[in-house]
Amino acid sequence: TTDVTGFTGTWDAPPAYFSPQHASGFKAVTGISGLPNTAAVNVSGTSTGVGETLKADISAYPNPFRGSLHLTGAEGCTLTVFTSTGAAVHTQKLTAADETIHLEHLPTGLYLFLLEQDGKTKTMKIVNND
Repeated sequence: TTDVTGFTGTWDAPPAYFSPQHASGFKAVTGISGLPNTAAVNVSGTSTGVGETLKADISAYPNPFRGSLHLTGAEGCTLTVFTSTGAAVHTQKLTAADETIHLEHLPTGLYLFLLEQDGKTKTMKIVNND
């Protein structure tokens, strides 16, 4: 049994890396001559970073934007805007089905929009072309 970044798996040969297979399993890729290239590894317990996603029909437009943009289909979500370095620069509770987001205070650049509701998330890449 070997611990790899918080996940414990058992295999016959050390893997070169783990690749996500689904929410509770990873595929260990060995690449060692004479051994199978992959082996199933079951993960027990709670994994981080794998969660349920929000509905797919949430949209942001225009993208790229200048000053403000519209978010549709995200009513009831909390929006957090992050810079490309991970700093949170804006948070807003969305109350309408079509919401205008005013971001005139942000400089030109790439931003990540994190939408959260009831433990579900959706991340979008948005460009400010101001």
